Amino acid sequence: MKVTPYLDVPIPADLYIFGSATASSKVTDALKAYGADNIFTKYLKLTKDGLFKFSEKQASDGYDYNFAKFATRSENIEAAGDDAGNFKFTGETGWYAVTADFTN
Repeated sequence: MKVTPYLDVPIPADLYIFGSATASSKVTDALKAYGADNIFTKYLKLTKDGLFKFSEKQASDGYDYNFAKFATRSENIEAAGDDAGNFKFTGETGWYAVTADFTN
């Protein structure tokens, strides 16, 4: 799965992904993606039809990188249609490389 944010969003020092699509839905148990040259990649087990979002912090007061802030998205994700602007993972449940590319 790969997403590319719009150019007008701040590039975070750290990027976290959490929600019901990941192994942990709590912000405090968020999964951290480690970046090199503003490209963040992490291998995660994702759950079909689960929701998720990205954030700069492992806390609810962080900057949210929600669905509307991304210029490109993989075919296996779509808008969740909720007020938070979450993503919905539509692929089959399994392990995926999740990449957020802030350089393109």
